[in-house]
Amino acid sequence: MPAEYQLLSPNETNSNHSDEGSTMIPMVTRGVPRSSINRQERRAPIPWYLDTCKLTKIVIFIVISSWVVLVIWQTFCVFSLYIMSAPIPATYSDIGKSANDLFSKDFPVGSFKLESKTTAPNGVSFTLTGQKDTKSGNINGELKSKYYYPKRGGTFTGSWTTSNILNGQVELENSLAKGLKLDLVANIQPASGNRNVRGGFTFKQPGLHTKIYLDALKGPTFQGDIVVGHEGFLIGSEGSYDVLEGKLTRYGVAAGYTHPEYNVALRVTNSLSAYTLLYYHRVSSEIEAGAKAHWDSQTNNPSVNLEFGAKYFLDRDAFIKGKVDSTGKVGIGYTQALRPGVKISLGGSIDTSPNLIFKLLKKYI
Repeated sequence: MPAEYQLLSPNETNSNHSDEGSTMIPMVTRGVPRSSINRQERRAPIPWYLDTCKLTKIVIFIVISSWVVLVIWQTFCVFSLYIMSAPIPATYSDIGKSANDLFSKDFPVGSFKLESKTTAPNGVSFTLTGQKDTKSGNINGELKSKYYYPKRGGTFTGSWTTSNILNGQVELENSLAKGLKLDLVANIQPASGNRNVRGGFTFKQPGLHTKIYLDALKGPTFQGDIVVGHEGFLIGSEGSYDVLEGKLTRYGVAAGYTHPEYNVALRVTNSLSAYTLLYYHRVSSEIEAGAKAHWDSQTNNPSVNLEFGAKYFLDRDAFIKGKVDSTGKVGIGYTQALRPGVKISLGGSIDTSPNLIFKLLKKYI
């Protein structure tokens, strides 16, 4: 028989019971394993509420957890108070916009541009834009109409260009949630059949401005940017992600400081290879000035291109602009508002670099 079993005879059982002063527990009926007897003889486990070690660990865990929750709650309350008092920051593309507009707009060099805008009694606006290139003679135009539906916060926009491209856009703002704007853009070229659909949303709150879009038929590609602001300071980032290739195709960062009278911005674009520093200053109600520095690390030119510009208001309907860069190019522009919705701009550009002057003297002398 196995060693863990022991058969007892009646005489042995009776003799064990008759021993005086014996403290041993008599063996039970035959055929019962010793391991079962040992398990029955073991002491029962102590309940957790009577175990001092376990109670100490539980108390320490509750104290630490309560402290962490309290710190998180206080941080959230302070952040909420700050967020509610902070203004909504500019979009990522508008960081440094004042200086960019000073150097890029109202200089119609090499082209003629005409723009007219009217609004119908029912609120539908029509915008006609035409531009002619003086070198090639090509004329590009666009007819755009826009209707705003205030009850639902919806805007419907449609346009038709001289390149035979039909564009449609539907916007829904502050309808589902405050600060949330849904946007759907579609365009098609009937002659070639090319089309694209782009949808996304913009969410803006005090201290935060972000956009996320998806180009459904190009890639598809996700594009997004985010800007965080605090007391005039702005910092933002943008990126573009190709789903099929599984990689970032474009990214950049920007930072700036905005004041009612001046602003400074630094933009790093083209996958962190191009650097642009912008400065804008409203000197008075009649004079605006600015500076711009740009350097591209992917070009063979190691020098930095500098530009200086100014804008002077002759009256409330007319102003002149001028700019000069480090290569010697001078730009001049004049804009006059003829009537509400109609304005005319004239501009010119002169290359004053020594190389150009030397070539002209060599040609005509």
